[in-house]
Amino acid sequence: MQANLSVQCDSKQIHIANRINSYVLWFSLLFSFIGLVANALSYITIRSAKVYNSSIVYLLALAIWDSISLIFDGPIDAGQMLKGFTIPSRYLQRFYVMQDWVTTSIAHWLVVIISLDRFMAVYFPILYQSVLSKESVAYKMVVGLITINYLAMGSTVYIAYEKCVANLCSLHPDWKKTNVFEYLVFSQGVAPISLVLLFNSLIVWKLVIRKKTSSIKQNKNSKSSGAEFLLFVVTCSFTILSTASQICWYWRNYEYARGNRCSTLYYAISSLENIVTVTNNGINFFLYIFLGKTFRIWFYKCFQLKFLLK
Repeated sequence: MQANLSVQCDSKQIHIANRINSYVLWFSLLFSFIGLVANALSYITIRSAKVYNSSIVYLLALAIWDSISLIFDGPIDAGQMLKGFTIPSRYLQRFYVMQDWVTTSIAHWLVVIISLDRFMAVYFPILYQSVLSKESVAYKMVVGLITINYLAMGSTVYIAYEKCVANLCSLHPDWKKTNVFEYLVFSQGVAPISLVLLFNSLIVWKLVIRKKTSSIKQNKNSKSSGAEFLLFVVTCSFTILSTASQICWYWRNYEYARGNRCSTLYYAISSLENIVTVTNNGINFFLYIFLGKTFRIWFYKCFQLKFLLK
């Protein structure tokens, strides 16, 4: 987001924009707090289940990185839309820009790994059960993902910071020549969303259209089946919300390029993008509770609410 409103905006436009952004900021603060608590509850509940496989590792990693994303994509992003809001230190601002991109990228690519995990479980069940379902393999995948993102995307953003501070870097002529920003947008948003959609489509085609039995159905009575179902719920939710966020992002930049940065529509789109992003990072616990019977059982047992099981 840009830190300040353009001087070309008149007082009425500034007033409307700041009113919209103030509402979004309060929503971001409230839902970020709720999301952080919800992700903490997810983490505690899943850990208490005492199930040890790749699915559990991915669910725990997702809870952690969604929490980190809430901090950077929620109140801070919304606050930067308000007039006069600035990050005090240049070095802190550089760190924020880098961490914002990297954190979101890790959360997105983690969902890709989850989708790939489900894809392998459905299409190659023997290989999956013998190798990929192990907890140690999942830990290595998560650590490798984090390392690659910090080395590749983190270093790119950090070095290129001098040429662009905000997220509208594509308007900078030097960035357009090097395609740095286009690379970042593709690797953080377009590529992971496309891969998740591809893997999920193949899984649904295998299980629903061809009516084959998946590993989830084979383990219907096992404790791990609940975690596997939650992973599928997460990938579906991610596909819907992240696609909506990307549409808002491109629409916002399109309006900016047309010179409509002072318009109410521009700030409405920016606000919607922020709301969708924050929701995407904080909604998983509620999906688990409402859609995951196994997770509800884990939750009730973990927090001594066994009377609700009756």
